[in-house]
Amino acid sequence: MATGTQRLEQCLINQFGPEAADLARIFDACLEQECTSYANIDLPVEDKNESLLTAFEERAIVPVQKRPSQGWDSCGLRLTPDESYFMPRVARILLARARDEGKLDPEQAVRDVLDACAGEQAGSMAALFEGAKTHVRSFKFEAGLLHQVVQSLPAPADLHASMDTFVLAGIMSPCTGASVPSGLAWFEVNRCLFWE
Repeated sequence: MATGTQRLEQCLINQFGPEAADLARIFDACLEQECTSYANIDLPVEDKNESLLTAFEERAIVPVQKRPSQGWDSCGLRLTPDESYFMPRVARILLARARDEGKLDPEQAVRDVLDACAGEQAGSMAALFEGAKTHVRSFKFEAGLLHQVVQSLPAPADLHASMDTFVLAGIMSPCTGASVPSGLAWFEVNRCLFWE
């Protein structure tokens, strides 16, 4: 019978090829605790560094910051023994389910995290997020497009409460560099929600 790490690896292999084995080991270690330190990840240094970089680029793990940061794009990844990492809530749900059940289901992970965070608003928020995903380009979208999406929904969603919940749940993060020069608010959607 396959172990949790082996099930994770099988789920990740189509997305990451040979790197899936190391990523599965990192994700399995991160699922066991709230924060995981660099020193406690049992991989050769070169493999660990490469896989941590991939995991961060995919927003499956985020470095614990000493100072509050506005978005994932402003987090600095350091590959040092004193660095620690956490999983955004939606990534934790996605990967825990993959480890237990042997399949990646991003839509279910979004529904699960919204059920936990938003209660009876979860359904309208999930519909808003699915509508927003159609506007995503390079994992980003301009927040003004959400007004269109909200108007097209059969059950209205509170836009501000939804965005706050999405950010807190790790579904998306504000892009810190894009909004100032353009005057537009941009958000990055967690890349793990596009995994198949």
